Amino acid sequence: MIEFIENENIRVKIKVIGAELCGIFHKKNEIEYIWQANEPWKKYAPILFPIVGQLKNNTYHFKKETYTLPRHGFAREKLFRLAFITPNEIHFEISDDEITLPIYPFYFHLLVKYLLAEDDTLHITYEITNRSSEAIYFSIGGHPAFNVPLSESENFEDYFIQFNEKENLRCFPLHDGLLQTKSLQLDSKNIDTEENLPTIKLSKELFDKDALVFKNLKSKEISIRNKKNNHSVTMNFDGFKYFGISSAKNANFVCLEPWLGIADNVDSSLQLIEKEGIIILPAQEVFKCTYSIKVK
Repeated sequence: MIEFIENENIRVKIKVIGAELCGIFHKKNEIEYIWQANEPWKKYAPILFPIVGQLKNNTYHFKKETYTLPRHGFAREKLFRLAFITPNEIHFEISDDEITLPIYPFYFHLLVKYLLAEDDTLHITYEITNRSSEAIYFSIGGHPAFNVPLSESENFEDYFIQFNEKENLRCFPLHDGLLQTKSLQLDSKNIDTEENLPTIKLSKELFDKDALVFKNLKSKEISIRNKKNNHSVTMNFDGFKYFGISSAKNANFVCLEPWLGIADNVDSSLQLIEKEGIIILPAQEVFKCTYSIKVK
């Protein structure tokens, strides 16, 4: 089942399964910006919860018990409940249940909000409530995939990623889904500057070794732009400590991924309370974060 919100210029589609964004269509320029879950990646924009990335051995320990979770957690496969809808805003929710508790022993409520603002910016908010009498531990993030190129007259290599602040563009390599301990400088052949702001030139080879993973970027906005016209996607991710940029082999999409959490390090102890980027939410408290997507 798919739900819709829209305004004069933009129509947004969201799947009830995973509360997954599956379309941002611009009515005037007739462009669909979201990747349409074709081969080789059958997803659109999964929500990553209660972990981001992969656990070492798909395993974690908590209070002397051992649990397993798949990469990126379980929210992306859950059937969400429709909690609220207006023409330009929609909310979805899930809570702990008999399926989640054996693999994630915490009482939670996750509310996902999509708001299409008057300036054609889509705001995505995650709101996590701790429903228990003890602290809960989690990570959360977005994984939207955007069509690159946006039209048949363009090529993947016409596009680039632009940051809104000066960056040294050191990223942390992944090996079999696990984070390496030392960062590496992105190859200079992939970097250019425009008005003194760094850009990453897109190529299919750029993602041969998995995602580009960044920590503590100065930038709070990242855009996908191209050399042939002014069509673009801009994501604001203020408040998100980690960021991933990824694609699949020979695929015509790029994911911009704002994260509050990160994959396990190769040297991980597997202890959940020691996991890098883990959020600790006290009993009965609420955690909120928002990122936004603007298309033109």
